[in-house]
Amino acid sequence: MSDGSDPAAPFDLSPDLWSDFVRRFWGRRPTVIRQPFARVIASPAEVFSAMVAATDRLHTEEHDFAFTIEGARVGAAVERWLPRKKDGSLEGLAGRISADLQGSSFAVFVRAFQIELGWEFWRRVRGFLGGLYARVGLPAHRAEVDLFAGSYPKTRSGIHLDSGDVFCFVIEGHKRIRVWPRSAFPEGGSWYGRGGGRGRLARSRCLDGEAGDVLYWPSSYWHVGESRGGVVSSLSLGLYRQDSLAQTAARLVADEAARDLGPDNVIDSLPSSVGRLTAAPPRALRVFERVSRNLAVMLLRRRMEQVTGYAFEHVPLPAARGRARASGLYVADRTFPIVWRSIGGTAIIAANGRSIALPRSKTLRRMIDALNRGAAVALSRRTGAADPHLREALRFLVFTGAVETRRARGAHEASRGR
Repeated sequence: MSDGSDPAAPFDLSPDLWSDFVRRFWGRRPTVIRQPFARVIASPAEVFSAMVAATDRLHTEEHDFAFTIEGARVGAAVERWLPRKKDGSLEGLAGRISADLQGSSFAVFVRAFQIELGWEFWRRVRGFLGGLYARVGLPAHRAEVDLFAGSYPKTRSGIHLDSGDVFCFVIEGHKRIRVWPRSAFPEGGSWYGRGGGRGRLARSRCLDGEAGDVLYWPSSYWHVGESRGGVVSSLSLGLYRQDSLAQTAARLVADEAARDLGPDNVIDSLPSSVGRLTAAPPRALRVFERVSRNLAVMLLRRRMEQVTGYAFEHVPLPAARGRARASGLYVADRTFPIVWRSIGGTAIIAANGRSIALPRSKTLRRMIDALNRGAAVALSRRTGAADPHLREALRFLVFTGAVETRRARGAHEASRGR
């Protein structure tokens, strides 16, 4: 198995393998997929570099980055032990910590690690999920990739259940996940234990993987990570089950209210006396009136973002993004089509987990259809000036990595789809 960095390397299972996996394992029982790709989905060097970049989160989102030594979260002295570029690798970091602390074990956890791993990595994961989603639809309302790395003997949280199914990609070292069926522990779904479960070992199964293997367990299985010696790093792709429509709508309304009224908007911002009830509607009511009018569009946009983002809430942007030129050619990837829907007089365009709402027009629709057919869409200065929404749509699609730009000699009138 190669450890190269060819971004074009395929990271999907064959159709037969996906069909067999869905039939026998998906949502049913754990398994290990041995060496399904020509190389690991992210090299140890890529993972370590992203780990170093993720240390910046300690100053912003403390719950998204955790660093422990001997199972205890490091407090004031954490900067001293964090991964550094000059460590060179996870092995280098382990050697530095071991030399200073006489062999102490350590662990690094980063939530939504696809942010630091970046655009090319997310494209690999999207390619992997494509075969699964083609067979089961979008099985989750949220997807994320979490990093587990270090020399720790056991997962700090102990034996637990997740709310989603997990694909664990082993990057380096020897990874072991011990799993139990739901019936192995007391009812209620809240049994945790760092060292518990010794009397239940006979009912457990070990998923053992080497670099390049993919471990899978469904949400119905208790599990805990265990060490097999040495340092290990792995990426856990979690697919978390869908929310209700009402929960999604409530979050969207809350976000819009906070954006317009501030985070401390409370019921006291509504009229508090008879006199005020007869006065002009307060700002808070005007905000919610606008939100209620737009809620259908907001819900549709959210779903389109989920579908095109493969359920990821945080989709990295291309590192070297182009920009919509005054004239040029635009080409899309037909494998991952741009999604278009209209509601009322609004057109919603979504790609790679992001969306834009524009006034509906036949020209805009024809342009999206042409891009999805694989046609090279041409935009001239004159057409862009006549229909600024075309340029706005192309600017969005270039920004999200959904289309690539090419220079055109004497660019033609608006699009081949016209």
